[in-house]
Amino acid sequence: MSQFLYIGDDTASYHLFFNGVSNSNSVPVVNWTDVKSVLPADAVEKITSAKHIIFSRDIDWKTLKIANLLIEHNIPYSYYADDNYFIKKRIVPSQKVIQFLSCADAFITTTSAMNNYLKKMGSIEQKYIQLDLDVFIPEKSTPKKELSMQALNIGFLGTGKDDLYKDVIQDLSDSLSCIKINIYAPKLLCKLLRKKTIADSITLIEFDFMKNYQEFVHTIKSFNLDFILQPADLSDDNYQFKNLNTLLLPYYCNCLIFFCDSPPYNKIKNQGLNELLTNSNAFSKKIIEISNDNVKRMALTESLFSFVENSFSANNNIKKLQEHVRFRDEDSGQFTKKLEELRFWRIEKIYNKYKRSLYRKFPAVFLAHPHK
Repeated sequence: MSQFLYIGDDTASYHLFFNGVSNSNSVPVVNWTDVKSVLPADAVEKITSAKHIIFSRDIDWKTLKIANLLIEHNIPYSYYADDNYFIKKRIVPSQKVIQFLSCADAFITTTSAMNNYLKKMGSIEQKYIQLDLDVFIPEKSTPKKELSMQALNIGFLGTGKDDLYKDVIQDLSDSLSCIKINIYAPKLLCKLLRKKTIADSITLIEFDFMKNYQEFVHTIKSFNLDFILQPADLSDDNYQFKNLNTLLLPYYCNCLIFFCDSPPYNKIKNQGLNELLTNSNAFSKKIIEISNDNVKRMALTESLFSFVENSFSANNNIKKLQEHVRFRDEDSGQFTKKLEELRFWRIEKIYNKYKRSLYRKFPAVFLAHPHK
């Protein structure tokens, strides 16, 4: 069994850390979305066998129950500080959360901006470990020689604020009504977009949320996309905290992606890819320009794919973690018994859901006064 155990939703976070060469170390995963009223036997076995635990994303009632036992038995753990969860105030500020963060062996991030953000929030003395993205890069596709100007397949696949896509679809409705457009988007986003007036030439094709990253990749490949659009809130400085993993999407789908000219995406200017950037969430002009010039489109696609291969080649995150975190010395039968006795009741989940909705109205200042 590997020395590390990753606890969190089995989504992109895990696969972007350990999906390359280092994945041969077989980092086990406990998926919180599968945990019901008790920990299943395989989850108990994974937790008791691991020498170091990595928590990810939510610091919720499930996380805290497990962490309390880890602290009690002096079992070291780290916390992956997901950008969205901190910046969007999705962490419940409480004394228990402060204790959880204060007892963590290290904070793990994927951007220097997030590293600096955490350090400025408080005086916690934990290690700050910045990991590179560790992603398996499949064989490069050959860019399409030409696109059909009668019908285009466009993906709304990126993460961020769904409201931004309202501007995007308005622009497409106003400027590309002469072209049939199939837009592939998550179900909840489609529901939001249908509240606006959409041109008859646009068809929304929805797909369900997929927590398994490999399933997501397989699904988006099947869409046969011509372009992916990623809007941004140009008035929100917090967009700089995102890593460049969105660049993997066009690589998987064998197409181009258009971004707003904002951090971190404007880093691609240094790679001669500035033509993929726009000054607003209006992409129709770029779509027309690039679609009508197959030579330019193919050259840009080749340059983008080369940048992805150079930026996302597998690294050695496992080795980096082994050098910077603590490991426990021995197992405890009493610890195993206490894990088996934990109960996760539904009423507690409902209570925390409503409590969190209130806390999100206030700044997340829980790091301001850390204590052990």
